[in-house]
Amino acid sequence: MTSRKRAFTIHLVISLAVLVPVLGWIFHAWYPWPYPVLQGAWVMLGVMVLAHLAVGPLLTALVFKPGKRGLVFDLCVIALLQAGALAWGVYAVGQQRPAWLVFAVDRLNVLSNGEIMGPVPQVPASLRNAGPVLVYAEMPTGDAAQQLLQETMFEGLPDIEHRPEFWRPWVAGRGVISRATRPVTELVAARPASAGPVGKTVTDAGLTLDMATFLPVMGRERDAAAILNPADGTLLGLVVVDPWVDEDAVN
Repeated sequence: MTSRKRAFTIHLVISLAVLVPVLGWIFHAWYPWPYPVLQGAWVMLGVMVLAHLAVGPLLTALVFKPGKRGLVFDLCVIALLQAGALAWGVYAVGQQRPAWLVFAVDRLNVLSNGEIMGPVPQVPASLRNAGPVLVYAEMPTGDAAQQLLQETMFEGLPDIEHRPEFWRPWVAGRGVISRATRPVTELVAARPASAGPVGKTVTDAGLTLDMATFLPVMGRERDAAAILNPADGTLLGLVVVDPWVDEDAVN
């Protein structure tokens, strides 16, 4: 093995040793499954990985020559550029991460902090890096409802799922949320291919299919079904499947 190939291999191993834990943390805290699919995160993550590996090992292979004057300086510059590329990638991924799972009307919406209007609500640190936070967007009544209609229809303001002033704790909307759910058996009947993942999600929670319900989930790129325990409103998991079973009946 030539010295240049050896330098490339060593730098590649070091780069992977840094990258793998970073990706593990991203998938655990920011993009637990199936949010990479729902939010279309694979391209962004791929760019981050390629930038990290291209700026590091590939540049090392290009500049490395034993005894070259200024080699140590070149390698230090490459290391700084690589660290900067990785930091930028992590920041970009973090800005787009699914931070909120907001119930509004009859569905759940996956939103990043950049997709909400106004200041970002503060949440405990224990929840901040444990996947999207569940909240309930309360539909206003009376004059407030008329004001909302005017703002969304004529002033171009976003709807309630994007506006934290309408958000309430998940438990506060249990009754409304429960009335919007459908029996999960309807989902399985309309989408037979979902029987496996839906059944596993339900049985892992100690329930049977006839005991669970579901809600549609709207992601940036794909939709899914949220499987719920109707007894307490607990979210059991998400299954990547077309959840719009009513549209099939219409069509």
